[in-house]
Amino acid sequence: MKPYPFFSQINGALAAAELPLLMDPPKREKLRPNPVGELEILNRGGVITLRLRVPRTPAEHTFVLGSRWCSRGIWTPGNRFTIIGKLPQAVGGWCDITDLYVNAFGKPPVGRRVFIRTRQLINGWQDGFKETCADVPLPEQ
Repeated sequence: MKPYPFFSQINGALAAAELPLLMDPPKREKLRPNPVGELEILNRGGVITLRLRVPRTPAEHTFVLGSRWCSRGIWTPGNRFTIIGKLPQAVGGWCDITDLYVNAFGKPPVGRRVFIRTRQLINGWQDGFKETCADVPLPEQ
């Protein structure tokens, strides 16, 4: 790869993550497979909770991207994703992303589908997106 496109790719990823830009080429990083698993949405008495299954620790800079909730008939929202924040610390194998999502798109209504993507980043090198989705259930009693 030529230098300009290479630095544009690396520094573009760092800038999007609000991390310091590099002036020297970073060494090639080997990213382990993204461990972030399925999205689970709970509705306990009308209180919606969105959380991601994380069985092992991902890269230090793992970002959560979301798209606005949509009809359950939609299987993929295309490229309408935006970074909603950095993946929070896991507690008991789950990361609560409720605040990240609600701050970006509002509280998703019952019966709607939520799509989430995650991506790991190390020194500007990033892995592919890992996508998951879930439907907002009726309230539990």
